Amino acid sequence: MKTKTSIILLLLTSFFLFAACSKSQESFVSFNNSQIEYMGRIGTKDSSAAEIYWPGSSIKIYFEGTSVKALLKDENGDNYFNVVIDNDSIHILRPDTVKKSYMLANNLPEGKHTVEIFKRTEWNKGKTWFYGFDLGNESKIINKPAEKTRMIEFYGNSITAGYAIEDFSGDSPDSIFTNNYLTYGALTARHYNAKYSCIAKGGIGIMLSWFPLISFS
Repeated sequence: MKTKTSIILLLLTSFFLFAACSKSQESFVSFNNSQIEYMGRIGTKDSSAAEIYWPGSSIKIYFEGTSVKALLKDENGDNYFNVVIDNDSIHILRPDTVKKSYMLANNLPEGKHTVEIFKRTEWNKGKTWFYGFDLGNESKIINKPAEKTRMIEFYGNSITAGYAIEDFSGDSPDSIFTNNYLTYGALTARHYNAKYSCIAKGGIGIMLSWFPLISFS
């Protein structure tokens, strides 16, 4: 009798562990899920994550629920991202050099929401690896809308990158003051509901730069 009871308990324990693991896997939305909306030039060489490096690159998820996390890792710890909730509320995220989860939104009203991670900083601050979203047990991903019919790509230097755009006292190199989200390019793309891509670096020129970024043979 004891042996039979032990077997039943073992089977029940295995069932609940399997159910918990399955639920955990279902709640994680991998970076290569087709319902994630990317904008900008995104690196795809890494088979385990999307590489984010150009300013203005963004990752957006459409979901139904109350919370969402993102699994990220930064190359140098110098990048900043805007976390845009429902195309309105914004807070700043600075990923660490250690791969870990970050709470992007929590305690949202029940219903459908969007969360976008938008790179504020320039490419010289290093790459950021995005592994996926974690929706937890109470949220689920929903289909993204039809692809935008317009696309605008901007090339330029500091004004296009948004270098020190939020430094009202000077021209600080601290990357916290760079914010590509408020540049003329990003504003124009949002105004026309267009896909946005930004290829820009502060100080770079066609013939002459502040930094040794251009060479002629």
